[in-house]
Amino acid sequence: MAADVWASGVTVLELFLGRNLVLPAGETQSYTRLRQAICDGEPPLVPESAAASAELREFVAACLKKDPRRRSCSRTRSSRTATSRSCTRALRELIVETLEE
Repeated sequence: MAADVWASGVTVLELFLGRNLVLPAGETQSYTRLRQAICDGEPPLVPESAAASAELREFVAACLKKDPRRRSCSRTRSSRTATSRSCTRALRELIVETLEE
């Protein structure tokens, strides 16, 4: 399930930015290269220059923690803590913004 949380964070961030984040632009994707980038590289984050809400930044950061045990959205999904509510709110905001474009 931690991989699902990570994948959700990457998907939300890619939808928000409109581009692939794992590999540099123009680099050929392969299973080996993707695995290396994901396992050995730093997790992607919302760029400081992006016009993103604090909730979206928190959601992405919570989903993309390198250590799967620290991905707070996976732990809090069933309990309605502040982080869980924030994650839900950020995702809803992103979906609404995308549909309005």
